Amino acid sequence: MIGIDHNSARVTERGLFAFTASQIQNALTDIRGREGIKGCAIISTCNRTELWASEEECGNNDLIDLICEAKGLYSTDGKYKELFVARENDEAVAHLFETACGLRSQVLGEDQILAQVKTAIKQAREARAADDILEKLFQTAIASAKRVKTEIRVTTADASVAHAAIKKAREYKENLSGVKCLVIGNGEMGRLTAELLVLEGAEVSITLRKHKQGKNSVPDGCKVADYDRRYEIMPECDIIVSATISPHYTIKKESAAFIASAARQFLFIDLSVPRDIDERIADFENAVLIDMDHIGMAPAINQKALAESKRIIAKYIEKFYKWYFRKRAIMSNAKIFVIGTGPGEISQMTGKAHDALLSCDIIIGYQVYVDLVAEHFPGKELIASPMTKEAERCELAAKKALEGKTVAVISSGDAGVYGMAGIMLETAQKYGAEVEVIPGVTAALSGGAVLGAPLANDFAVISLSDLLTPWSVIEKRLSAAAAGDFAIAIYNPGSKTRREHLEKACRILLRHKPPDTPCGIVRNIGRNGQSYRLTTLSELAGAEVDMFMTIFVGNEQTIISGEKMITKRGYKTP
Repeated sequence: MIGIDHNSARVTERGLFAFTASQIQNALTDIRGREGIKGCAIISTCNRTELWASEEECGNNDLIDLICEAKGLYSTDGKYKELFVARENDEAVAHLFETACGLRSQVLGEDQILAQVKTAIKQAREARAADDILEKLFQTAIASAKRVKTEIRVTTADASVAHAAIKKAREYKENLSGVKCLVIGNGEMGRLTAELLVLEGAEVSITLRKHKQGKNSVPDGCKVADYDRRYEIMPECDIIVSATISPHYTIKKESAAFIASAARQFLFIDLSVPRDIDERIADFENAVLIDMDHIGMAPAINQKALAESKRIIAKYIEKFYKWYFRKRAIMSNAKIFVIGTGPGEISQMTGKAHDALLSCDIIIGYQVYVDLVAEHFPGKELIASPMTKEAERCELAAKKALEGKTVAVISSGDAGVYGMAGIMLETAQKYGAEVEVIPGVTAALSGGAVLGAPLANDFAVISLSDLLTPWSVIEKRLSAAAAGDFAIAIYNPGSKTRREHLEKACRILLRHKPPDTPCGIVRNIGRNGQSYRLTTLSELAGAEVDMFMTIFVGNEQTIISGEKMITKRGYKTP
């Protein structure tokens, strides 16, 4: 984007580049037709003119030349170029968001610029000049500005401003005792002004909105007035003060017709920046309007609120970039599949998982899992890494996807059960890559089928690995599942460094389950060397186990029938 504003040019210079609505439409139509321009928009106000353009990577348009041409201004010495500031990429994005929020205005935090930014994208849309990138950029900036203006006041209330307002009121009424006053706004400035008026002996009413009544404190000595009834109360008042953070006028000329027919004067005091009171109120002969300029003091900047505004802006910028990177990934046909490959043998992989692996360019996973599928999918780029490198695998997958590759990140069993689905989805959000999770048959199901039907009723799945989950948490989950009489599938029952975890788990389970509770151990589910054996909970504690085993613990209804472990569902048998 390129822009000219009050920081870089005088009023007369800015006037050269001011556009009427019809001029904007003509300029946008012309600029959008230039080679390399995908979209454009123009912001034109009394303080700034900006040309925004979304260009192809190969685009080499001089935006200053384009805007000069649109205004019929030609210079061989480049005198106009020095008036403009050029920004692109991150700098341009931040500029638009801060501009929409009023943080780059002459009057910090003013509201009018938000409406002008809305108008700019509307005009671009009407001229068929706004592409989806500019549309999303402007709409997200507008959303951030609405939130900032709703939640934050960037200027602080200053006690001396309120005192200066009272001084001005005394110029109108030397003695304020008994004078009827209405204060619109129950914020810091409004309450302070109301308190000072009460101290002067005035009869003060202060407004509250219906939905906020009971949530705000009312200064002692003040009456409460319904904000929605303010125009009914004003005719009875001599002094009306407005001090809100409203993005709209709290007092409009059209709604204050009572002034013209009144036989006395009214004093309106506007303590807000931007304005609360329509400045046309001063057109009435019997109305005096005093604003911050008349008081002679500008509100101080609330640095904390300013920092909070920028924090909100940063969040919305992040939202925009998430969308942008996602669009870029889609345009490059980038795709990431997170695939559960099932227990092991290719015959136990789901058809959808098999088809996705056939369609991908790259397969990424833990070395053991990559080895299991490699021979069935020749011609694929295989990338394997050891345990604990899950985050690195996901980062690599996202980067490969943005290069236009279709990537498969694989887990054994189901990718959503102790697998890669969660971390890949989180990582992909940062890069905007599209992810599809394809389910597989997890060990609780495939191992259960080997044993019979150990999980035919309510069951829990618990991993004994404390690599990512503290052992204290695992203990609580074991105890809760046993106390609830759940059948339990135990993953990762032991390893070279965790030989004692199964014994500890059994001691916890035995607090709630009888020693003869049926149990089963299945090893190498769905792979060469698959085996299983049946046992009891009391004997399970001493079993030799490893990472290739899954353990099943029954509930009160579990039985051993023949060579099968069966948890009854409650059906009546003949």
